[in-house]
Amino acid sequence: MNGTASITVLTEDLWSALDVLDAMPEAQHTEWYKRLEEAADAATQVMLLDKGVITEQ
Repeated sequence: MNGTASITVLTEDLWSALDVLDAMPEAQHTEWYKRLEEAADAATQVMLLDKGVITEQ
């Protein structure tokens, strides 16, 4: 390997993690929570685009 590694994360796993973190309101105000939420939103949009459920404007 060339020193880089990749990890596959399922969109459902991102949303599951956010669901668990929602039980801790203080987590929602952290920068990493916001980045996780943005990643889940972006992954969902890509998935919906791939399936043709939504179209890009």
